[in-house]
Amino acid sequence: PRPGREESLYLQAALRQAAGDPAARAAAIGFAAKEPSSRPAAEIAVRLGHEALLAGDVEGAVSRYRAAAADGPEPSAVGRTMLAWLRFQAGDAEDAVRELSRPLSDPAFPCSDPAPFERAVLSLAVRAWQGVPPSGLDAYPPVKAGTCGGKALLAALWEAEEKRGNPLRASDIFEVTARRFPA
Repeated sequence: PRPGREESLYLQAALRQAAGDPAARAAAIGFAAKEPSSRPAAEIAVRLGHEALLAGDVEGAVSRYRAAAADGPEPSAVGRTMLAWLRFQAGDAEDAVRELSRPLSDPAFPCSDPAPFERAVLSLAVRAWQGVPPSGLDAYPPVKAGTCGGKALLAALWEAEEKRGNPLRASDIFEVTARRFPA
């Protein structure tokens, strides 16, 4: 594409969406089709996913979030988190856990003081892991790789299990933490 063309198409689509233009959806879909591998296309895909979800089109939302998840780091994390949320809402905690593996494995995931988005990822991951046997934690990519996201997940999950009054699960999680993140 010509220099500036991608930015121009993106701005046209984004401004139409912001203004509530009836042609916004067509412009956004057109942009995503013309520039499918660009970061702005991933951002548009997330917006289109949100629109589809609000309209009750879960399949359309999944398709758009999946497109976003394939691209740049931020839209990818948002797309994957939304896919995880949809999987969790549908009762599939294992798929939700799989979707959250990439955002939690991201080297940019903070080791302390997570931002609101990272806190939301952790919260969803904890809720999903509460429906999955803790025996899988050792092999879970962010835990196995020793990432900050993996460490934060184990700490939050251990705390949640303690609060739920589930000492056996909390003990299992503590053992994984001690193995993977020795003090």
